[in-house]
Amino acid sequence: MTVDPSTDSVPSSGDAASENADKLNTVPQMRAETGFEEIEAVAPLRFSGYICLLLGILSASAMLGIGALVVPVIAIFFGAFALRPTGGGKAYGILPAKIGLVLAIGFGVCGYAMPWMKTATLGSQAKQYTRQYMEVIARDMDPLGIELGKSFNNRFSESMPLEDFYQEGSEGTQQTMDEFQQNGAHNAMRRLGPDADWQLDRPIRVYKQYGIDRAEVVWKSADTGDKVQFFMQYLIDGDDVAQWHVEVVQIYRERLVAESIL
Repeated sequence: MTVDPSTDSVPSSGDAASENADKLNTVPQMRAETGFEEIEAVAPLRFSGYICLLLGILSASAMLGIGALVVPVIAIFFGAFALRPTGGGKAYGILPAKIGLVLAIGFGVCGYAMPWMKTATLGSQAKQYTRQYMEVIARDMDPLGIELGKSFNNRFSESMPLEDFYQEGSEGTQQTMDEFQQNGAHNAMRRLGPDADWQLDRPIRVYKQYGIDRAEVVWKSADTGDKVQFFMQYLIDGDDVAQWHVEVVQIYRERLVAESIL
């Protein structure tokens, strides 16, 4: 009598061992308090996932300053640690870790991009403002140039006849006009005229000092090599409108002391 191998009902030793192990796993276990119960695998708990979620929410602080970017960085670290592979079933804390990672990455990107975008915007505005200022001076519109050098709360109204005021004003007004006209940078702008080819000598430096946004702009004449240097302030008026003004304009000078000391 022959036995068909495909229908052989006698299990091999390996199959028998596997079957016995499966039976042992499902055998009810006796417990002193609860009686019989089956042993079930317990999913691991990832506390790091919940920490990541908490830090992800706190990552909104990154939008307040570049220094707060450390919060989303730490959140990403905890999130990556929580999402490490598990040997058993799905671990608790995976979903909070994913949510925390999304929040941390989103707030982190915004926190990094916002200062960069602000710097680029202020630099572009400072460039345009100083170019218009040089054109005003080159066209001998000195009274208007004086007003552009004032902060918004010290400027005259638009209806003020500036020419008459500065030409027929008091002795102090005449002194202001004389000092303005004797400025070396203004003389260079007048000499080269409104059609002069002024080019940026270096990238515009936007910085904050004493809580005020400022900009340093250096222009260089492509024809004569003359350099003029602007130091500007960026203020917000009562109507929440940005107002630039030229704080200092002079022939370019190299710094004699370290910037950190200033």
